[in-house]
Amino acid sequence: MNAENTTTETANANNNPLLIKQVEAQRNNDPTRTPLNKDQLYKVLVALASVPTEAPEGYLTAREIAAAATSRNLPILAENVRKVLRTRATTFVESRSRGEGVNRVTEFRLNDAGRGFFNDTYPFA
Repeated sequence: MNAENTTTETANANNNPLLIKQVEAQRNNDPTRTPLNKDQLYKVLVALASVPTEAPEGYLTAREIAAAATSRNLPILAENVRKVLRTRATTFVESRSRGEGVNRVTEFRLNDAGRGFFNDTYPFA
């Protein structure tokens, strides 16, 4: 499949549920790609992208990200969320600490680069 066909299919996938299934099937048949329902980075980005951009805070803890992904039928453990955020999503998220001492938690939100990557890589999500 050439790049032009992939771009056309992806662009049309936004509005066509059947085409979305076809694009996902092509992804699933490619042995070098992880199926979307198993891709932990995808699960984390879906959860973070679901936070409204106009929200004043927009930050979520790893547990909140896991709960948001699970509510979208993309289960992931909070520990795996932390692992993905530390290893694969460092350029896509902003983080901050809340609380002090034992009660300190790290919160994350998608930055502009992360939103761009998510929209370009998973346009039908």
